[in-house]
Order: sequence, then structure tokens, then C-alpha cells
Amino acid sequence: MSGTHQVGRDLNDDDSLLAILSEALDEAATVPEAARRAALAAFDLGHLEGELARVVADSAVDAPLVGARHDAPVDLVDDRFVDIESDHLRVEVELSSADGLVIGQIVPPDADRVTIEFWTAGGGIERVDAPVDELGRFQEPMRPGNMRFHLATPAGPVVTPWIVR
Repeated sequence: MSGTHQVGRDLNDDDSLLAILSEALDEAATVPEAARRAALAAFDLGHLEGELARVVADSAVDAPLVGARHDAPVDLVDDRFVDIESDHLRVEVELSSADGLVIGQIVPPDADRVTIEFWTAGGGIERVDAPVDELGRFQEPMRPGNMRFHLATPAGPVVTPWIVR
């Protein structure tokens, strides 16, 4: 049906109307595979054993709205800064457009490793282990799509929410 009613069908006839409605419901019930995989990834229960961190600052969200009637200067820098906290650590992340890098620092620097998950265009997840130095710093080439971080700390694993890009 594709959103158009079929010519020649009598919408005053109950059977025709029910057939059209049935076709519309069948069409609407078809969920694309990529959307199904994305929904399953959003509700990934495999990491419930980790502490869920929270985003406390995000330059993409916290930036002032700029419009035709706003006096603030427009910031043309494409870098994004996200601060994420759990009960015992903070992760400061920079998404650097100029360098094409995900740059982060864990404070205090007690994470043994950080795994970055990138949500691929096809709905899959690419996991990359990024080395963490003695100051808690890490960096990894940026990939397209959303991302989140898994941190292994002495207090236990910490999982961040997805950073939507």
C-alpha cells in the first residue's frame, strides 16, 4: 500500500475498509533489521554487572541556542566535550573533529583499561580496547556512529551511556 489508498476500493464497504486497514497494519508491523538490532543494542543487558555512569556535561547539549535574534557569537568549533561521572570516577572525553580522535582522561587514573564500543551503520557494535597511561589518558581514532565506554576499575566495571553523534 505504501501510504496511498488503492483506487477503485470502496471505503464505505466494511470488508474493503477492513482489508485496507489490515494491509496498513501489516506494512507498519514490518521493522527494518537495522532498527531491530539498534533497539536490542540499546537494551543490552550484558553489562548490568557494571556501574552505570551518567553524563554530567555535554557541549552539544549545553551550548546556547543561536538564532537570528540571539546576540551570542556563533562558535564554529566542531569539537565536542562530554563529562561522565560514576560514584568513584570521572571520564572527560573530547571528540576531536580536527584530529579525528576520541581523547579521554579518567580521574582518578585508576582504570586498568577502557573499551570503546562504536555503534556501526549496519547496527552492529565494534569494540576497541584503548590503552590507558599512568595519568588515566587514552585516545583512539574516531569511527562513525554512537559510542560508549566500558572501564575496568579496582572498584568494579563502569559502563557509560551511549554518546549519540
